Amino acid sequence: ATSARVAWEMPLNAPYIDYFTVKREPHPRVTALSHYTHGIEVQVEHEYRSLKKGKGGEDHAQRGTVEITGLQPGCAYSFVVHSFTEHNGHSAESDASDAIELPIETLEVEREQRVEGGKNK
Repeated sequence: ATSARVAWEMPLNAPYIDYFTVKREPHPRVTALSHYTHGIEVQVEHEYRSLKKGKGGEDHAQRGTVEITGLQPGCAYSFVVHSFTEHNGHSAESDASDAIELPIETLEVEREQRVEGGKNK
């Protein structure tokens, strides 16, 4: 198994978000309807930026980053993000990300590393 890093950013000054949930789906889809699974709760990175001089106040940026593990080499995946706020609950899911395809060589490299690790013992 291998992993992929997923990152996103909300539009500036979007309503305050408590956390994000990221889900994945194999690509291409094998059913007519989407079936995103393996939800991972992700903490929100909040950043407050001062507005330009003379404007006063702050802009509020919110983003998230997560390493998705347990992905299979040679398979492709797409991802969606949901946000959660205390006032509105869960949002609709984002548009699906572009699909990423994990290289098959990853599996071969992992096998070689295990073999090499066994030789050094």
